[in-house]
Amino acid sequence: MKLVLSIAGIANVSHLEVERALRLYVAQRAGKLTRLFEPDDDPYAVVVTESPYSHTSVLFPPTFTKFQEACAFLSKALLQPVFAFSVPETPFWMYSLYVDGHTVDRFNPRPAFWGDVAPSERHSWRGNAALVCEHWPKIEEADIEPYLIAWDRVLAVGRQPKAHPEDMYAAGDAWQLFDFTDKLGLLCAVDNSESPLGHRYHLHFVGAYPDYRPRKPDQDDSRPWWKFW
Repeated sequence: MKLVLSIAGIANVSHLEVERALRLYVAQRAGKLTRLFEPDDDPYAVVVTESPYSHTSVLFPPTFTKFQEACAFLSKALLQPVFAFSVPETPFWMYSLYVDGHTVDRFNPRPAFWGDVAPSERHSWRGNAALVCEHWPKIEEADIEPYLIAWDRVLAVGRQPKAHPEDMYAAGDAWQLFDFTDKLGLLCAVDNSESPLGHRYHLHFVGAYPDYRPRKPDQDDSRPWWKFW
């Protein structure tokens, strides 16, 4: 599954705590995490952003092959719940919620998109607002349950309801993810040039990317990976 967007959302931690956990994750794989202080279109950069609610998001490059593994690790290392949010190339948004290294909930509005699935598999992707509220702080079921709906009927009839009137995006739109993360108190922000706002790091270890190519000092990429819309 090729991804356009991969974001980890972590409760009750600062960006510095997340940085330390990422360094441990990379070190255990004989890799390297390097802070980037200057504006840079590094295709292997991750961006760590802390919200005013003391939750932190990590924007990974979409080619990062160990995204789910990293989210599971962070949930165990930080002792906090971690959402692994994904937007596939044919866009819709989905998540897996990790607690202590294990998946406790997951949501996909189109589980049969890649082919037929058994009823039990479809049911496992429904998302559980009560379970999310059990693990994620200061959130009510009424805040997030309207997002956890199947899109098949919505797309078939062409009616795209919003989960809440104040939302920017409706069901059937992949960027509804940002309304959902807003309800969780996560900040996934970009500036006016569509550059992610936050602390940037070059992340690499063997097997992290399918075609890792160290950049030359004079290399000029035509389109940064983070310009995903």
